[in-house]
Amino acid sequence: MPLRSLINDTSFPPETLAVIYSAFDLGWAEISAAYGDDQARAEFARTRLAQAVLAEAGTESRDPVRLKDLALRAFSRMTPPG
Repeated sequence: MPLRSLINDTSFPPETLAVIYSAFDLGWAEISAAYGDDQARAEFARTRLAQAVLAEAGTESRDPVRLKDLALRAFSRMTPPG
């Protein structure tokens, strides 16, 4: 999972990590169908979503639904691969 590899470079307390993982899972559940069987696009999207969740974790890291919503907004602004 891309989130785990990105988390290795951070220092969040355990309770915040639980919220981050939950927000990522909730977000991926919302958008995963858009990537169907295209594993390359799905992996790229998972990485971008992980980056978005981590970028937003500092602003709202107590509520996984709120963090998911913020991350999905950030994700939607990211440029898709060329």
